[in-house]
Amino acid sequence: MFLFSTIFYFLLAHLLSTTLVGSISLLYAIMNISGVIFVLGFTQGLEHFISFHISRGNYGNIKVMIRRIGIFAIISSIVAMVVVYFISPLIAITLFHSYFYVEFIRIIGIAISAFIFRDLFSSIILGLKRYRTYSMSYIFVNIFSYIFPILLLLYSGKAIYVIIGIAVAGVVNAILFIAMVSRIYFHLETASKSEAIDPFKTLFVYSFPLFFASTMTTSANYLDR
Repeated sequence: MFLFSTIFYFLLAHLLSTTLVGSISLLYAIMNISGVIFVLGFTQGLEHFISFHISRGNYGNIKVMIRRIGIFAIISSIVAMVVVYFISPLIAITLFHSYFYVEFIRIIGIAISAFIFRDLFSSIILGLKRYRTYSMSYIFVNIFSYIFPILLLLYSGKAIYVIIGIAVAGVVNAILFIAMVSRIYFHLETASKSEAIDPFKTLFVYSFPLFFASTMTTSANYLDR
């Protein structure tokens, strides 16, 4: 990840102005912080709770969680995209001091929606203890997420294509994780030794405090942007 991130910013620094490079870096920060906010801390909770139910053979509970998280991801991604679209002028003038970046921010809204799916469904894969699957997909996701925007920039010569590339890469990565989770979901056993009344409610109660911790941690990491 760090290697391709270094290559990404090295090429950006040589192909674009310092202002545009800084703006793209800030857009990345907005994408990551917003993504963490809109998943409401479920990423950590999912991994722990699914692992717990796997160990107890509660496959019915796992299926319920996956279905509920799928619905939550759809709703949250739509809300994120709509919110970013409407507040993009405010973000542009507040953080970038120019309305020139409104379109950039609206495109990054698509990437934020994709981030939500990718983050949640990758946590499901970890919770299901498919570590090899996660590792291989993680390598692909990081390579593709940095290389594809650069290829579009080299092809077009326009900075906005970097943002388009980030959004497209995010959507592709989200589809990849959704497909992997769907495949695993339909192969899970239907029988369950023990059914909780509402495993999703328990997951929410556990995860919500983590929402504040993860938001503060991620924001602190990007504070310098």
